[in-house]
Amino acid sequence: MTSLGIHHLTAVETDPAEFVSIAAAVGCKRISVFTQTFSPQSGWHLVTRNNIQAFKDRLDSTGVQVTNIECFMITPHTDIESFRSSLELGAQLNARGATALLYDADEARVIDQLSRLCELTAEYGLHTNIEFMPLAPRWKTLSQAVELMHQINQPNLGLGIDLLHMIRSGSPIEDLANLPPEQIHYAQICDSISLDVTEEYANEAGNSRLAPAEGHFPIQRFLQTLPAGTPIELEVPQQQPGSARERVKRIFAAGRRQMETAGL
Repeated sequence: MTSLGIHHLTAVETDPAEFVSIAAAVGCKRISVFTQTFSPQSGWHLVTRNNIQAFKDRLDSTGVQVTNIECFMITPHTDIESFRSSLELGAQLNARGATALLYDADEARVIDQLSRLCELTAEYGLHTNIEFMPLAPRWKTLSQAVELMHQINQPNLGLGIDLLHMIRSGSPIEDLANLPPEQIHYAQICDSISLDVTEEYANEAGNSRLAPAEGHFPIQRFLQTLPAGTPIELEVPQQQPGSARERVKRIFAAGRRQMETAGL
């Protein structure tokens, strides 16, 4: 059975250790967390040097494991070396990968910066994940991200495939079948009432996604097109009343039903 994880953005108001407890309580054994933020104003709770021991203790006591750490923004002003301490935390958590978001339109500079990030993550035994999205200035689609990955040609570089970004970028789900399995490091699922291809979805991406099967996304086709064994994760941020635990319980149960229907 393929494991189903959940991203901290789904309950971003919780501190990291509390999120571990919530994940364990609903039967989820894999999570992704933030060790780096794109902005101090984001309000996201990070795993830091100050709280990592309590976080690791909670992981150990529950059996929950970390899949990815986020988010490593590559902008025109990024100093890749500044990510070292956040990546070191990821290594201490035995994370699999670190996810990069590309917010720079300069091709030569992005190739250089992403290559350097791959070298740095490799020092800590981590993969580097490109998560493409139409919110970015240039690498907006699956095909564009694949082309960039081939240009960089680093052994630990692969893709993070978020179904929301696939749909909003107009990237055909069938194109996933043409990729070598090792190039897809993880996939994320959520839902929406709209299948429109638009770049105007920043609020949806960060605040108002639906749980799987609450909308019209082709979740079954997506899951069945992915290579066998691809780590699957729920990323379903919502701004709704009620407790984070009940929200995560409902979302995880919806995701589990989709996985079972897909035979995963």
